[in-house]
Amino acid sequence: ETVEAVVTLPTFKRPEQVLETLASLRAQKTDRRFAVIVMENEAEARAGAKAALPLFERGEMSGLVIIAHERGNCSAYNAGWQTAILQFPDFRHLLVIDDDEIAEADWLERMCKASETLGADIVGGPQVPVFADPAHAKWAEHPVFAPPYRETGRVAALYSSGNLLVGRNVLTAMGP
Repeated sequence: ETVEAVVTLPTFKRPEQVLETLASLRAQKTDRRFAVIVMENEAEARAGAKAALPLFERGEMSGLVIIAHERGNCSAYNAGWQTAILQFPDFRHLLVIDDDEIAEADWLERMCKASETLGADIVGGPQVPVFADPAHAKWAEHPVFAPPYRETGRVAALYSSGNLLVGRNVLTAMGP
């Protein structure tokens, strides 16, 4: 299947949240063809995979659900990114969203457009914190949520692996 973008979504013991994230991806307003790869990172119970798989089987989501047997978020990313390279040979943009994040309806379009307009191989998007426990609101000013994300432009470093776009050229240059 030819897609312009692949969205990778690691999940670990959050079946309800991964469904909310997938719902936000289904609601994307874009003409770009994209696929989603859910990377289950809990290889025993597989709650996230079990929750997500029916959406793919019914054709409500385009893409794959895989099991990343090696535990750890980076291992899940690596499994998803390698799967994207192998299964979707023509994609241009790889995006990352975590299973505790919700994408705004124009998220995919804005991330891809930022990469194209700015000529950026790696794009990090803002993460607007919404905490279930009000006592955790103090973390809203942590660098993962706070500057340098207040405006679009070059930054010295990205502070989070969620809400990210990586060009295929970067992935192929890095290798597996």
